[in-house]
Amino acid sequence: MANSFVQYTADATTQSFAVTFPVLSTSEIVVFKNGVQVPSAELTVSTVHISFVGYFPLFGDIIRIVRVTDLATRAVDFQAGSMIREIDLDTSAQQVFNAVQEIKDNVDLALKQDYQGNLDALNKRIINVADPVDNTDATNKQWVNTAAASTLAAANQAVIDAQTIKDQLTNLSIVFVGIQQNVAGSVSYDAATGVATFSIPEGPQGPTGPTGATGSIGSTGPTGAAGPTGPTGPTGPKGDDGDTGPAGPTGLQGAVGAQGPTGSQGLTGLTGPTGNTGPQGPVGSQGPTGNQGPTGAQGNMGATPLGLAFGRMQVTSAGILQMEYYGDADDNDFSINSSGELTVTTV
Repeated sequence: MANSFVQYTADATTQSFAVTFPVLSTSEIVVFKNGVQVPSAELTVSTVHISFVGYFPLFGDIIRIVRVTDLATRAVDFQAGSMIREIDLDTSAQQVFNAVQEIKDNVDLALKQDYQGNLDALNKRIINVADPVDNTDATNKQWVNTAAASTLAAANQAVIDAQTIKDQLTNLSIVFVGIQQNVAGSVSYDAATGVATFSIPEGPQGPTGPTGATGSIGSTGPTGAAGPTGPTGPTGPKGDDGDTGPAGPTGLQGAVGAQGPTGSQGLTGLTGPTGNTGPQGPVGSQGPTGNQGPTGAQGNMGATPLGLAFGRMQVTSAGILQMEYYGDADDNDFSINSSGELTVTTV
């Protein structure tokens, strides 16, 4: 797993992508789309995510977010006699730690050597390879295609040339020409006509030999092919009509036709007598309980087994305290002391 970059495949509906690694500053975040750096004007960048401004990356676009630590300037520059704080130590160490992570990620992405020292591309393409110079150089697909095409063209031309020579030998015509005895013989070939001419000196003509006996008459040759058919003659007169033939079988019944339109409704008949009353239906479910009525006025105080019990108390608009009590007491047993407290004296 990479420590300094994260890669996404766009789905055409996502505009914001998470930053999954720590950064000291948003200036250290670089975004690539399909291998091309995205201008900062097209991005909104924070330490936790980046967003494309005004558009969504297309479906299948490769979005890579990379951290590039600033190695030209130290994040913290300690001064002699200054206070050393934990945050400054952490920031300084984080800058170095981030740089080491980026180096490791770049090493992990580089070509590896197997146990025999051979470079292993791990099934990845190697791009931007130059044309080869020496026989042992690596090459690129374009150079191979060009070289293969050139070799194929030469091979095709060789096939054409070989076929031409083959056709010339196959279609060779030989002509013998007699020349005078004192002239040297020769051979010539005309490639345009395919004729080879052999010029051969003739020897002296010998005496004429006796005439041979007449041969027997040969057998008759095969009959020749029939000649072409002559033109058709004129049509003869029309003959009498023949007897009527028997009637053919009855054909299959045709499909049923579409239904005609519905006729108008007839007059309504007389109303019949009223039927007997049906049985009473089941009792319906009970309706909801009605709202509770208002609370009635409070009644008088009831009897009590206590010697003295108090009920309602109120102060009138004139400032008079009124109370309800029940028991062995009269009005003279009630008094208010100097502290404003109500006291009751009972025997």
